[in-house]
Amino acid sequence: MLANTIVTAIEQRLEIEFFYDRRYRVVRPATLETSRTGNPTLSAFQVAGGSNSDLGDGLPWPYFTLTKMSRVLLSNRRFTDFSEEYRRADPRMRTIVAQL
Repeated sequence: MLANTIVTAIEQRLEIEFFYDRRYRVVRPATLETSRTGNPTLSAFQVAGGSNSDLGDGLPWPYFTLTKMSRVLLSNRRFTDFSEEYRRADPRMRTIVAQL
């Protein structure tokens, strides 16, 4: 199950690779949450890959709706450093499932 893979990545600080909006992405997952609209969502720091900047996800901290993610791979690359912009407990989310 995709949510379990993301929780493992968060707990073990492993990068995730996947396709989103037909673009390859590499991210450092920070939070798995449920948005206020009820969608399972990943908040992550993108370190490589493309973006759809015209759709507003050109920022390094996009939200990814799990149902739009495909070909998800758990990397063996661990991360220790993280962006100082990360904030726990995002008030825009309804439920936090896992977070750094």
